[in-house]
Amino acid sequence: MDDWTLYRQAKRGNEAAWRMLIARHGPRLLNLVAFTTGSPEAAQDAVQEVFLDLYKRPPKHQKGSLASYLSTAAWRLALKAKKRHARVVRLQVDEDHAGGIEDEQPSALDTVLKSERDVYVMRAINRLEDDLRDVVLLRFYGGLAYDAIAREVGVPLGTVKSRLFRAVRLCGEQLKQIGWLD
Repeated sequence: MDDWTLYRQAKRGNEAAWRMLIARHGPRLLNLVAFTTGSPEAAQDAVQEVFLDLYKRPPKHQKGSLASYLSTAAWRLALKAKKRHARVVRLQVDEDHAGGIEDEQPSALDTVLKSERDVYVMRAINRLEDDLRDVVLLRFYGGLAYDAIAREVGVPLGTVKSRLFRAVRLCGEQLKQIGWLD
C-alpha cells in the first residue's frame, strides 16, 4: 500500500495505518534529525512533532512523495533545534586529538547507529563543512531528490551535485585512511 493511501486511512482513524507510517518512516527521520542536531533526544522529539503536525495539518497537496514531505519537515525542525541551542552539539573530532577517527570514544548518538561501519561513516560526514554535510544528510538520510535539496538549501541544482560529489569524495578519503575502503 502506498504512503498517501496509508495516510488517508490513518486520518480516518485507522491506528494500524499510523503505526505502519511511523514504522516505515520513523527510523529514517530519527537518523536524519539526530545526525543534523547531534542529539538523539532532539531527534525523538522532532519526529514525534513531524507526525503530530501531519495529523493536525494535512499537506496542501499529495503530488510528491510522503517520504520527501516528512524528510523536509524533519529537516526544518532539526535546523530550528540547532538554532535553539546556544551551543551546537557536534559529533566532531577534536583536531588536536592525537588519534584518528577510529580512536574516538562512542558518543550518545553512536547508540542510534546500527553498525560499526555506520559509526565511521557518520564521523566522516560530521567532519565535513556544514554546506557539504547538509546535502549529504538530505540526500542519503532524508531521501530527498537533488532538486528538492536545491530548493531546501537555496542553491542551484549544479551546486547541490558538486557539493555531494565533493562530500562523498572527502568521506571516502577519510574512510580509506582508516582502512574501511580500498
